[in-house]
Amino acid sequence: MSIEDLIQKLGSHPVLLLCALAFPVATAFLLPRLHKPGQGETGVWRYLYSILIHYATFPGVLACVLTGYQLFIQRGNLLSVNLLVYFLPIGVMMATLFLVTRAVDLDRIPGFDRLSGFVTTIAIAFTIALVILKLRIGLLFFSSIWTFLLLAAILYGLFRAGLRTMARGKRGNR
Repeated sequence: MSIEDLIQKLGSHPVLLLCALAFPVATAFLLPRLHKPGQGETGVWRYLYSILIHYATFPGVLACVLTGYQLFIQRGNLLSVNLLVYFLPIGVMMATLFLVTRAVDLDRIPGFDRLSGFVTTIAIAFTIALVILKLRIGLLFFSSIWTFLLLAAILYGLFRAGLRTMARGKRGNR
């Protein structure tokens, strides 16, 4: 099964996909109504918000990478792609983060700092891979998603190692 087959299978079940993607937005809307104002950053609530943010962010980031790949690497027509697979997860991620930020301070949510670091490194790795592709610096890319994913994974690993080293250096100097 290829990634394209997986995308087509996801698109062929729109009701299931809509339900799975409507869950984080609906939960982010209802969750603040279940606790008192200011209590969302304490106790079990902060862990529920953390799970909710992760549930919405990972598909959103994957959809961003998929859309960027389709647009910049494949030079595909975004008017002919499945909206539920390519754009809805991005909108769900943005809506969920917006609703959660209105209820709680994201700095007090467990794992949000790591999640934001993950999103940042994915964006940096994708941008560098795109620049390398556009400049044609010794890469035989052939528009293969596997080659792109391999390059992105290598760049992601290098950035994570660099960020860890940089973070250790800051802690050691304090």
